Amino acid sequence: MASTKKSLTARVAISFGAVALATATALGGALPASAATPPNVDTAMQDQAELTIHKFAEPVVPLATESNGLPAAAGVLDGLTALDNVVFTATLVPGTDLTTAAGWALADTIAEQDDPVAYADGLVDSLPATRSGMTVDGQIHWKGLRLGVYLVEEATSLTDNITRASEPFLVSLPMANPNDDTWLYSVHVYPKNSVAAITKDVDETGAHELGETVRWTIDVSVPEMPSGEMISTFIVTDQLDSRLRYQSATPRATEMVAGVVTDVALASSHFKTTHADGLVTVEFTEAGRGVLSGLNEGHVYVDVVTAVTRLEADAPDQHGIIENVGSVRIDDAVIASDPVETRWGILTIHKAETDNSGSALEGAVFELYTVNPALAENAAAAPIETLTTGAAGNIMFPGLLEGTYWVKETVAPLGYQLPVDPVTEVSVVAGNAAGVTVIVENTKVPAYELPITGGTGQAAFMIGGFGLLAGALGFMLVRRRKAKADA
Repeated sequence: MASTKKSLTARVAISFGAVALATATALGGALPASAATPPNVDTAMQDQAELTIHKFAEPVVPLATESNGLPAAAGVLDGLTALDNVVFTATLVPGTDLTTAAGWALADTIAEQDDPVAYADGLVDSLPATRSGMTVDGQIHWKGLRLGVYLVEEATSLTDNITRASEPFLVSLPMANPNDDTWLYSVHVYPKNSVAAITKDVDETGAHELGETVRWTIDVSVPEMPSGEMISTFIVTDQLDSRLRYQSATPRATEMVAGVVTDVALASSHFKTTHADGLVTVEFTEAGRGVLSGLNEGHVYVDVVTAVTRLEADAPDQHGIIENVGSVRIDDAVIASDPVETRWGILTIHKAETDNSGSALEGAVFELYTVNPALAENAAAAPIETLTTGAAGNIMFPGLLEGTYWVKETVAPLGYQLPVDPVTEVSVVAGNAAGVTVIVENTKVPAYELPITGGTGQAAFMIGGFGLLAGALGFMLVRRRKAKADA
């Protein structure tokens, strides 16, 4: 191998995952006058070259160094997220055998184009890929490659949070070593993707009965964008269940500033909110996307406020189980959240006579509580509902949030006594069209009864009776004697 010093450089520019083939000098500088093998290229390395693709999510802070074909220095990739299940293909551009002067001449021609990648793509046309592979632990490593210029393309991604695929790029094998006058026959490239994630939560605070507010919050992590790049599409959608009544949808945003989550001001001109047939859509305008593209560890939240209006479902075991999924479209990707749900059930209280559960007592008044009103600390608790049993002995709460409640009987049916403990704990569960029925029994007020024969009560009555008779006889004797004396 000749020791002639190369008057050429190699540079791989990475911009939003695109590795661009640099200028003609990057590929060969002054070419030899004959078709002889260019200086310094070791023809023995034909079919021995290697290419390693390292796939990462776009970092929050742009890397301080560009890829130059060498493995990244220690610490440069710390904190980056490796992306798996991303498929790449590499296709050798025909005619670019870099062991020949003709190959270098064509490489020069490619590099001189306004769009070298598009030009090379035209040369490749419909040729089958030379190599294809999927990232594992964020890497693909191909060995035994011929020397030449390769068109590398991100074919598909099985990672659904990638919002924009890497742009196709060109890489030459070999590349000039930036540190000396040798060739790199094993080249490392670092295309990156912007990625996003979405989650959804439900807040049922304060909701207990039909018509009360249930809030759904969609949380979208905004993809980090390379300097100068802007998100082209950012649309958050939420298809509401027909059992939910839409009330409002409000977007907000945050970013990390000096390690502190900080609110980001969004103006009305930054987004447009629509609702039609249960579909809630928040679409960010160009101005809004500009704001989002510049966020540091940004998040967009959309708070969707609804009310539960009914529980009926086509499947009985789904009665009262209302599921919701949010989604976001960012550039090329549509990402859906995991489903979350709010769960509601039916509660029926049946009023019956003790030891006769089939009976029905009308006129019992019950209060419904979310805490136990019998406890001293809940003495000031107010009931959320007060109902009276009808002729069938029933009261029904047609829609209650799944959980534990307490019913307190405050007025017994006419002719019946309140229970010694008038508070009953009940559990409401979803997934049952019949709901939960709780039977509360009452005992009749006892009828008046005389004491048993021979008891002390009878003796008292007899003594009292004799006393009255004696008194009457005495009064009559006194009157008779007086009458005789007057005569």
